[in-house]
Amino acid sequence: MTRVTGGNLSNIDGLIRANGTANLFLLNPNGIIFGSNARLRIGGSFLATTATGFVFPNNYQFSATNPAPPLLTINVPIGLQFGNNPGIIEVRDAILRVPTLTSLALIGGNIVIENGTLFAPESRIELGSVASAGLVDINSIAPLRLSFTASVTRGDILLNNEAFLPATSILGGASIAINTRHLEMRQASGLFTGVEGFGTTEITGGNIDINATVFVQSTQGSDIRNNTRVVNGNSGNINIIAQSLLLSNNAVVSTSTVAEGNAGKIAIALNDTLSLDGDSAIVSTLGREGVGNGGESEITGRLISVSNESQISSRTRGVGNAGNIRINALDTVIVNGFIPDIESSRGLSARIESGVNQGAQGNGGNIEINTGSLVVTNGAVINAGTNGNGSGGTIRIVARDRLLIDAGISWSQFGNPTGIFTTLEPEKDNLNADLRGGNIEIDTGSLSINNGANLSTSTFGRGNAGNIIIKASDRISLDGAFRVETLFDSFVQSSGVATRVGSTGIGDGGDIDITAGSLSVTNGAELIASTSNRGNAGTIRVNVQDSAIFDGSFEGKPSQASTQVEFGALGNARVIELRARSLSLTNGDRLSVTGEGVGDAGNIIVRADAVRLDNNAALCADTVGDQGNINLRSNSLILRRNSTITTNATGSNNIGGNIIIDSDAIAALENGDITANSTDFRGGKVTIDTQGILGTQFRQEETSISDITATGANSELSGTVAINTPDIDPSAGLIALPENVVDITGLVDQQCSRQARRRAFHRVPMNPSVLTPFWLIW
Repeated sequence: MTRVTGGNLSNIDGLIRANGTANLFLLNPNGIIFGSNARLRIGGSFLATTATGFVFPNNYQFSATNPAPPLLTINVPIGLQFGNNPGIIEVRDAILRVPTLTSLALIGGNIVIENGTLFAPESRIELGSVASAGLVDINSIAPLRLSFTASVTRGDILLNNEAFLPATSILGGASIAINTRHLEMRQASGLFTGVEGFGTTEITGGNIDINATVFVQSTQGSDIRNNTRVVNGNSGNINIIAQSLLLSNNAVVSTSTVAEGNAGKIAIALNDTLSLDGDSAIVSTLGREGVGNGGESEITGRLISVSNESQISSRTRGVGNAGNIRINALDTVIVNGFIPDIESSRGLSARIESGVNQGAQGNGGNIEINTGSLVVTNGAVINAGTNGNGSGGTIRIVARDRLLIDAGISWSQFGNPTGIFTTLEPEKDNLNADLRGGNIEIDTGSLSINNGANLSTSTFGRGNAGNIIIKASDRISLDGAFRVETLFDSFVQSSGVATRVGSTGIGDGGDIDITAGSLSVTNGAELIASTSNRGNAGTIRVNVQDSAIFDGSFEGKPSQASTQVEFGALGNARVIELRARSLSLTNGDRLSVTGEGVGDAGNIIVRADAVRLDNNAALCADTVGDQGNINLRSNSLILRRNSTITTNATGSNNIGGNIIIDSDAIAALENGDITANSTDFRGGKVTIDTQGILGTQFRQEETSISDITATGANSELSGTVAINTPDIDPSAGLIALPENVVDITGLVDQQCSRQARRRAFHRVPMNPSVLTPFWLIW
């Protein structure tokens, strides 16, 4: 133990040497500065501190401010006693290195490492900043471990201009611990731990532990990494506790493994804000040559913001599963923005993702978000997909107040998707049919998807797309579409909820289940379950307590709920089942289950008190394959202005579908049609049970007025129409009135008209806005 007395700080610009394996503890409360030529040549641990003294079990202090003679026999110190305003510790352009299985610790006032390196192979690095009087406990010496109680006021630590703290190992266990008020890392500075070389299955890297009472800020390419490059070894964890964590301008927090072993866990516990901006990242990765699993990322805070190409991600590029991502934010999670890439005509999105890269083997991890509000905007994505050989992860979101997904301006030039996605796109030569895309599960107060944003699951390989389950205690609003104009394409992208079997997919689309207070689908938005290749489209189930409204279009593209087999595809369009207090479709909008490929059109089931179709709206189960069916039950049904209910069929030997309507009152006006026709074969069957029907009737063929038809290719192939109404005699109970008209001329008194002037008293006002006159001459 060495103490510096007096009032001067220590400028060290040369070699510090200690013989043998002894630890060296250096004490100067006034401050310690290590210059560019400072070096360590010691056999044990090194501790530099600006405490006032070392504290021992017998309450003896080895003090620099009250330098009593040293004892001949001294026990291991148990603490560092600090006075007011502890001196600074600086490392400027110096490299301080300790031998293996030791510790390197700097414990003082504010600490600055400027273009310096603290190197501790197989060892431990510990930094602690203290701002006022207090005791820092020494828990152990080999390795050196200290603890900072809540009563110790912390100071600040700055790592600047490529300041490095590497604590790597071959045997595992090298670690870094930092206790501070503010930790700031600038200009490509870094904290590094990990395992390198050859080891055994028991090897695990040490942790990076950061405890900051206010904030941790990393910027300008600064990194916090815990990586493993060893055969049979696991990387350690990264643990950060602070009020806020701010990452910007390519800053990274990362765990990874690129050999055999698992990546470590990232645990971030904040009382306030996590902000990632400008291509910054929190990442856990299984590398291309890795065999193991990616690490989990668990983040808690009040506000979590990921913007401008930044990411929270877990990926596997080797053989193994990606890690899970869990985010808990008391108030809000924001994923926002993208950075344009002019050369590729694309944008680079802010994202939260877990996935399997091309060439990898393993399953994607799950993403779980629990918050008050979740906002995904302007080209940002939340994605759990696989491009390798494995199944996708599940996305689970609980947003107590609201979930907003809004594409904003991101579609205008670059065609970047905005939304929440799970995608299954495995290797083309993968014949494993048991793969599956991940599900999306959402529980929220309200859900809004706007301006071409999407919430979707899809499969483009061999395997099924995931399901989408949405529960909203209040409302769900899907609104708008966008004309995308890129250098290579032009198309309309609708807002909506979708499950798809893509053009290269072999598998079934997922189901969509929606439970909400109300649903509105407007201005070209859509609920869609489709198949473009080989596989069945999914089922859409909607259950709302109040109204379901479909209204408006975008450039001729209607708002709709649809399950469809697209042209050239092989598969069936399944079911749309909608239950609501009222259903309204207007201005060309539709519920449709259509088959344009090889397969059956699906079924439409509607249960609502009131159903209204107006201005070219439709319930449609048309097909070029086997018949589709419509089953509708309501208290009232209104069709106006060219609106239709159809199960028409085209193609050889294709029968028109069946229509079953059970409604107390039906009005079909201004060419509102109900048809189950077949252009090339037998017409279908229409069955209507009603108390009364107005404006339409059965006809042999369609006309320009309202019709009910089941027309076939010819009269012998016509279908059937059955309209069942109660057998009621409308004349029953009527009262016969007198047939003779009474001449009332003699019954009217003419006296009033002959009076010239009379006064009348009125109590009923002639005009409610004025006072009643007491008298009036008439």
